[in-house]
Amino acid sequence: MPDEPASEELVDKRYLVLVMRLLVSGEGELQYGELVGVSGLTIGTFRAVDEIPDLVRRWLDQCAPGRDAEDCDNRRPENAGR
Repeated sequence: MPDEPASEELVDKRYLVLVMRLLVSGEGELQYGELVGVSGLTIGTFRAVDEIPDLVRRWLDQCAPGRDAEDCDNRRPENAGR
């Protein structure tokens, strides 16, 4: 990540967290993948790497300012890791 932004830059910017979970074969080939939000909800699934950009774009559209999508929150849920 870049250096810590100045406080005035934070007004219009925020970090988002999206987890990519992959199932790969013994040969390292992608078998199945999921994009998962911090709440644990699956954002989308894919079987080919070229499907990822559209899933991420759709998720980012949901995270646009003024939209209240739960999986765009960059805080961990209270019960995460328990």
